[in-house]
Amino acid sequence: MTAAISSQTPATGYVPGVCNINKDEIAYRRKAGYLGIAAYGLLLAGLLVFSFNPWFGLVLFLPAFIGAVCMLQATYKFCVSYAASGQQHALDDDPEAQAIVDAASRKLDKQRARKINVQSALIALVAAALAVALLFSR
Repeated sequence: MTAAISSQTPATGYVPGVCNINKDEIAYRRKAGYLGIAAYGLLLAGLLVFSFNPWFGLVLFLPAFIGAVCMLQATYKFCVSYAASGQQHALDDDPEAQAIVDAASRKLDKQRARKINVQSALIALVAAALAVALLFSR
């Protein structure tokens, strides 16, 4: 952790593996997360109301994953897409993302992105399994 913090570029606010987006990017991801959660809820309600086969609840993995990954990105101040493309957008006043040239920084970013994706997948798996269980219990 100390290595990541010490490699922070003060002018950008970018910290490899810790923070790669600015406050506007964070707000955007939070909104997208709420949309994913809302889609999950609406789809679950539709499956319950219209008595679909309980296994259709597995479809809810996708909106649950979208909601989870977006909310985790907002929470961690870290974009998995930027990490995958070797970019960061942590400076509030800069309209465009910047390339990350340091290989060690890119590696830390990709590790963090992988953790966020795994966490999101686990959250979505639990959410979809709960939906299926709820649909079977009615």
